[in-house]
Amino acid sequence: MSVNGRALIRGLVCVAMALLVSMAMGGVGLAATKKKKASLNVTVPSNARVNQSYAIKVKGYSGRFNALSVYASKIKCPKNQADASSTFVNGYSYTLTPKHKFKKNNNTFFASTSGKRTACVYLYDSSNPGGSQKHKFKPYNVSP
Repeated sequence: MSVNGRALIRGLVCVAMALLVSMAMGGVGLAATKKKKASLNVTVPSNARVNQSYAIKVKGYSGRFNALSVYASKIKCPKNQADASSTFVNGYSYTLTPKHKFKKNNNTFFASTSGKRTACVYLYDSSNPGGSQKHKFKPYNVSP
C-alpha cells in the first residue's frame, strides 16, 4: 500500500473516531436521545352500574412527575391536583418513581346514583400539587 493510501485510511479513521465521540456526547442528532415526556392513558368503565363497584384504570409514563391521583366525579374536574384534593373526599393517590412506566388498575369506586361521571386523573410533583402537571379528564356513565 502506498503512503497516500495509508494517509487516506488514517484520515478516515480519525474522522470516524471524531464522529463517534461527538455522537456519544450528544453532539450529533443520531445519538442524541429525545427527552421522553409524561403520558397518561385512562380507561373508564363501559358498564358501570349503581350499587356495584367499578374500576378506573390508569397507565402511562411518569416523566418528571412523582405522584398520581385518581378521582371519580359528578362535577367538573378541578384544574389541578391541589384543587381536586380539597374538593373530593374519596380518591386514590400514589407515589411514583420519576421516568418510569406505571400501571394502576385497582382504583375501585362505587356509585349510589346513576348519571354522568368524569374520571379526573392528575400526574404531578408531590412537592407542588398546584403547579405544572399533566391531567386527563374522561367522561363515562353510571346506569341504574
